[in-house]
Amino acid sequence: MTTKEDYLKNLILKRWTLKDFAATIDMPYGTLYSILRNVDGGSLHNILKICSGLHISADTLAQIGKNQSACLLNDDMSMYGTGDLPDLRYMLNTSRIRFDGVDYRLSRENRDMLTRIIKELLRGKEYKKDKEY
Repeated sequence: MTTKEDYLKNLILKRWTLKDFAATIDMPYGTLYSILRNVDGGSLHNILKICSGLHISADTLAQIGKNQSACLLNDDMSMYGTGDLPDLRYMLNTSRIRFDGVDYRLSRENRDMLTRIIKELLRGKEYKKDKEY
């Protein structure tokens, strides 16, 4: 059974070195290294930073190591499998947003505006698997 530590480390190493990822999420390398040795010993703030950087929810991470999450741990799973899609509302509730590899700091007013735009775009729309947008 995969541990939370192994799960996070594998996701990170698919795209970065540990040092590069730590810099990407603005976390000291030593802190990241320590958390990857004992996730449950890390602060909630730092765990959320890691999850946000990997575009996974904290709930997804909490399920790692439990039987019902076995489907999330397939080695051939894409980096952003269905269970790991980033939660847009969570991302819009933070002032720091990463888009196309660039960090942005948005005011509450701009985040509210983005939320309204997204709601309008999604109003009455359903995801069509075969349709291209």
